Amino acid sequence: MNTEDGFDKYLETLEELIDTAFGRAFSKKGKRDAPAQTQDAKYQSIQEYTEQTGKRFRSTKDQKERGLSREDAFQEFVQTLTDES
Repeated sequence: MNTEDGFDKYLETLEELIDTAFGRAFSKKGKRDAPAQTQDAKYQSIQEYTEQTGKRFRSTKDQKERGLSREDAFQEFVQTLTDES
């Protein structure tokens, strides 16, 4: 790899980092606390959500009142993420 290739790779990586940072910083209201999503990325389980975001999934008061299990509430949450994209 010559110096020009290395510099091009550096600029490409820098551009990706900046795009990600600005995407998170200027996302729509309400999505700021939600993890950034790539187009086809979904959380397959509560454990995967926790590993990727560092946050513990919690059911909403409404979901609890409707008697949803934590897993069902999580699936509802994932569906809302999909609907927003």
